[in-house]
Order: sequence, then C-alpha cells, then structure tokens
Amino acid sequence: MSNSTVANPWILDTAATILAAGNPIIVEKMIWYPAAANDDLIVKDGNGNVVWTVRAMTGATSNEIYGAVNFTGPLEMDGFELDTIEGDAGGTLYVYIRRDRV
Repeated sequence: MSNSTVANPWILDTAATILAAGNPIIVEKMIWYPAAANDDLIVKDGNGNVVWTVRAMTGATSNEIYGAVNFTGPLEMDGFELDTIEGDAGGTLYVYIRRDRV
C-alpha cells in the first residue's frame, strides 16, 4: 500500500512529507495501528517540529482496537510530515483532518 490523502481520514503507511510548511491544517485525531511491538512512529509539522512520537507496546495488524495508539486533538499544524513509521511493515496511521482550514 502507499499513502492516501484523497479522503478523510488520510491513510498513511510510508514515511513522507504529506504537506509542506505553509499549508496549515487542523488534525482532529490520529490512530496508529502498529505492525508489531517496539515499532516507532514520529509525526512532525512541516517545519520539522516533533508533534507526536510513540513506541508501540504491541502490534495491531488487523486494525483491531487492541494495540492501537491514539492521539486526540484538535492540533493546529503548519504542514504534516510522517517522519518515521518503523518496523517490519510499520503499520498504518489514520489522520482525521478538520474540513475547515486554520
């Protein structure tokens, strides 16, 4: 799979700059389903500031709630970068964006 930002939520599984700085968004929530224990996730804004970093306690490979890691906003961000989604497959990050812009 590859990153999909055409719908809400965004479905991300590959480290990449999703939105460059200068593109403000409001993140309502993020849910990460890690592939395995000890997988790492780092989300930054478009300026390189870390906004969420987490290490998985366990895996949640089939999107079951057990093992999922939640981030609850709202959080205003200037751009969005999935800096690290690490592990065998890294898992999947769902990013729920507020429809109206900052």
